[in-house]
Amino acid sequence: MLPLGRPPTVSLTVDSPTHLTASSAGLTPRHTLSVHDCDGANREWVVDSTVAKVSIFNSQNLTLRLNGRNLTSTVEVFKCRDVRIVVGPKNSPAATDSEAAEPPQPLGTLQLDPPLDNVAIEYASPTHVGKIVIAPLPSEDALGRATFGFSQLSFRSASEAEPTVLFDERGALHFPGQSGERPVVISPGVGGFDVARQLVVSCGQDGRWQVTGLERGEKDCPVMA
Repeated sequence: MLPLGRPPTVSLTVDSPTHLTASSAGLTPRHTLSVHDCDGANREWVVDSTVAKVSIFNSQNLTLRLNGRNLTSTVEVFKCRDVRIVVGPKNSPAATDSEAAEPPQPLGTLQLDPPLDNVAIEYASPTHVGKIVIAPLPSEDALGRATFGFSQLSFRSASEAEPTVLFDERGALHFPGQSGERPVVISPGVGGFDVARQLVVSCGQDGRWQVTGLERGEKDCPVMA
């Protein structure tokens, strides 16, 4: 039997073209887009092709727009700061009637691993939201302060005027409340948080975000180390 090779990868660097397509960057639905060890110098890149996977690691100061149609890939983000990810294309007056009639496809899985600082996730509509899995890791930072491994992590859909902050600048976790209710805030190191659980973030058609706990190993979502 022939050994299985690694999936083909296209690496994004600060010199990559702004629009990443099959013709400009060689991206196809078989490729993984790798954004590793990249300081984007506050640049923005637009992924116009469907890809198999997007991996963002140890990167900062960049915006990545995922416009690819039928994007059912996995997007992994870990060890990043000052990163903005936008899922789904902007409404364009140049879109044809057939394009406008096609329902938007959700992103397959967005997987967020610590440490992350000042990471913003935006969706063109609630329909673009797929599975969002977050794995808080109760620990201590370099200064000995308790942390979940996240700070300034926010989500926003086009229906929201302001983003929903899940982890604030102090690293406290905010569970969104029901309509008219205040969020439940859990600070790292205070207790009351089940470290054996992952968090699953979802968004209803009304644009409201919900956070639920997921036991490690539970089906339908990946288990993260």
